Amino acid sequence: MKYQKIFIDVSNFYYRAYSVGMNMTAKMEDKQEMVTGGIYNSLRMTQRVERDFLAQGGEVFFLFDNCHSGINRRKEIDPDYKANREKREDAFYRSLDYLHLILLSYKDNYRTVKVEGMEADDLVSTLVSLYPEDSILLVSNDLDWFRAINSKVQVAKYEKNDYKIYDINAFKERYKFEPTVNKLCMYKSFTGDKGDNVPKAVPRMKTNDILRLVTEFDSIREIAHDIDNVDYITDNFKHRIKENIPRLIMNYKLVDYLDISKDELEENIYKCSFNAASLNSLYNTLKFDVSKIDPRVYQFYPKKRRGSFFTLEKIPRA
Repeated sequence: MKYQKIFIDVSNFYYRAYSVGMNMTAKMEDKQEMVTGGIYNSLRMTQRVERDFLAQGGEVFFLFDNCHSGINRRKEIDPDYKANREKREDAFYRSLDYLHLILLSYKDNYRTVKVEGMEADDLVSTLVSLYPEDSILLVSNDLDWFRAINSKVQVAKYEKNDYKIYDINAFKERYKFEPTVNKLCMYKSFTGDKGDNVPKAVPRMKTNDILRLVTEFDSIREIAHDIDNVDYITDNFKHRIKENIPRLIMNYKLVDYLDISKDELEENIYKCSFNAASLNSLYNTLKFDVSKIDPRVYQFYPKKRRGSFFTLEKIPRA
């Protein structure tokens, strides 16, 4: 299936590209070594996603976390949020910035999105709402992105060296509950999120019991009110659920979307525009073979042959 809009989770996407490309480096003008494999692999992965999933005339949106921002609204809820995350090496963020620069000059149908103090997954729901008539594919392995699934929105998750497409039915078959914002936030209220340092609210509770509670109730407060009447939860876990209601509610707030208006989001969507000169300069700085990574640019700036002026060579069409 082809989609009119594709939204890419850049952090999730780039982390995978960077991890397998750390041996590809280049010495920059300031004499520092930079890992360029993440950029190279991200471009290759993007080309594959566009080729396999984008409809003719469609657009690709790249959603960035604001990783340089000192503002973190979730730390106002819980100061320990993401406290377990070690800051990545400077080379990681430097090469991510270069990828952003490349994307801005890459194609006319590309868009980049970054909002001060917000993570990429906070932008998804509002961004989806801007295009209610379009078919949309979200590219991410982050479970938080699955909250936006509906009849016109699906998720491509990279599994076993290929993309698996999740619609509502595929999600329910895999995860055993509805892919709504509320249900997914309720589920993660119990299970936590190790990557973001959100703890399990009720440790050692059976996953099947959590799934039944999430399916049968509509809120954490409703669970707290009626838990004594639930026959499949032991008295020990009923007591532990009740004493951990504040943690469950805090977890819900941490994993829920932060609010962003359509107007604020639209102000932070940047339209990209193909610029062969900028791309050629960036590729050469990164020591990329332009003919392989971007034949479009190579047609404008072919390699110089010894003893001759610039000569256009036959190359495959992009």
